[in-house]
Amino acid sequence: MSDKKTDWVYDELLCFLGSAFFQIPVNGFIDVKSESKHGISLWEKGSKYNVTNSGTP
Repeated sequence: MSDKKTDWVYDELLCFLGSAFFQIPVNGFIDVKSESKHGISLWEKGSKYNVTNSGTP
């Protein structure tokens, strides 16, 4: 029984981490930290982290 519940928790966590509601704030945070540290924006570079690859967040 506990294995099924553990599997369910992991499945829910993976679904949440894969959702746009989680990724967009994280991508924005990564972009801000990268820009302040390196002077470049991940959005401008067309990074693989950019969800839309449209050049804007």
